[in-house]
Amino acid sequence: MLISVATAATLHLAHVGWLAIVGSVVTVETILAILVMTIAIERTRKRAVRRILELAFINHHVHNALAQIVMSSDIADVAIRDRYIQESVSRISEALLRSENDYDLAGLTLDVDLGGKRLNRERQQREDKSWARGA
Repeated sequence: MLISVATAATLHLAHVGWLAIVGSVVTVETILAILVMTIAIERTRKRAVRRILELAFINHHVHNALAQIVMSSDIADVAIRDRYIQESVSRISEALLRSENDYDLAGLTLDVDLGGKRLNRERQQREDKSWARGA
């Protein structure tokens, strides 16, 4: 609005006809409206892409971890079954935490860690740091 008023005032002081002033103001306002709408649409698009990546990342890791829990029920050795279940729960927890706190979209790709070992390692390192700070 201020840019349109400044444009109109400048053209008025330059003794330009009123029809040219109105045309210039309408042109400036149209360009600014298009710019603002473009910015809003781009921000919405980026949010949608971010949400899709987060959902794909969470779906991948949670689905695989739950499948591991279901398949571990067939294991006769209780210690191995408990270890698999614990790894799966840790993987789910780390995937949820990482998707919430990771603002780098490259960190949420599915190619990063298909087996979940890196997620569990990062969780363990974070827990070690928190224990070290608390001690």
